[in-house]
Amino acid sequence: MFSKTHRGILEKHRPELVDEVDTDSLLPELRKRKLLTSRQEDKIKLNGQRVRAEQVEIILDLIPRRGKHAFDDLCEALIASDQERIVQDYLKPDILAKTEEEPPRKKARKQDATQNDEEEDMDEGIDINDGPISVRVHQSTPEFYEKKFREAYPMCVPCRGLACIINVKHVVGTDDRAGTDIDCENLQHLWVQLGFQVVVYNDEDDLTVQGIRDKVIQFAAEPGHQRAQCCVLCVLSHGENGAIYGTDGKLLPVAELKYHLDAKRCRALKDKPKLIFLEACRGDIADTDVADCPSHADFLVGFPSQPGYKAWRNCKKGSWYISAIVQVFMELAATKNIDELMTKVNNIVSRKLSRSHKYEDCNKVQMPEVRHSLRLPLYFFPGITDEDGC
Repeated sequence: MFSKTHRGILEKHRPELVDEVDTDSLLPELRKRKLLTSRQEDKIKLNGQRVRAEQVEIILDLIPRRGKHAFDDLCEALIASDQERIVQDYLKPDILAKTEEEPPRKKARKQDATQNDEEEDMDEGIDINDGPISVRVHQSTPEFYEKKFREAYPMCVPCRGLACIINVKHVVGTDDRAGTDIDCENLQHLWVQLGFQVVVYNDEDDLTVQGIRDKVIQFAAEPGHQRAQCCVLCVLSHGENGAIYGTDGKLLPVAELKYHLDAKRCRALKDKPKLIFLEACRGDIADTDVADCPSHADFLVGFPSQPGYKAWRNCKKGSWYISAIVQVFMELAATKNIDELMTKVNNIVSRKLSRSHKYEDCNKVQMPEVRHSLRLPLYFFPGITDEDGC
């Protein structure tokens, strides 16, 4: 595990590192030491289009995820790339002051190398980007489909199903939810590429509590569900524990969203997976680092945080939770089921740490939660179709 001491050093000197580190010479050295995967290195470079300061920001966000020796390896990489002065000016004095807190590496290094390899395997194939997302869903192979489809929910018609995105930007009496339009756009691209027909509602479409309720009821009554194999509902708003806000400042219980889509009221979705993703706080606590089938069957509800806790959102990049969902799904849905995808989302979001000009909003964390009553594995099998459409 990356130590708090080293994390603090990187945070303390982040402005200097962003201004002075030369990424052209550093990236190959980081790759040699397995601090970056080849995919991560390529995405950081982005064909030379990303400015150097942004590259350094991404590197500094990645280093704490690369194991207990990542800080020392970073220092070695800087020295090997002729940037020893940066180590001496910003990192080495802090290291010397804290040597008693760091155990000697000696022979333990070989054992930890295996742990680092495991971590690289975990991150190989997915590079979580804190900047703009270019949504491109990887496709399943016919061989993978043949191996998995018998054990999973059916998921092969060209139009997998219907997806509804409810994007509440302004709730009366609160600040605008800056960044929510980015989440909305990314989700729209994701579900379209996964084979869904998507409808989006924004504030101007009447997203009061009653307006949201009406749209969910209308969505549940869509005839397209009859031929579909899955449905998706995403609600982006402010919230409290167990409820989300409409633009009028009133609360709509999350349970009501499930109520309108369950097998008793929406027979067309009987035995089909119904996915609900929420991006809304569940309280005001800021987590700090330290029918002939059961009517409630086949649901998955993804919450961005634990009951009572806040969910964090960047006004320029979107929310932690939705960004992780979009990137994990587009990279891994070709070969992973939704349990595996959501576990990966949980892991990624849980490792993030907030930074803000407001002291009270610094060093905050977030732990998502998934609740489901799915009865089979759910694979999206992107790119796999049969002869029938929705």
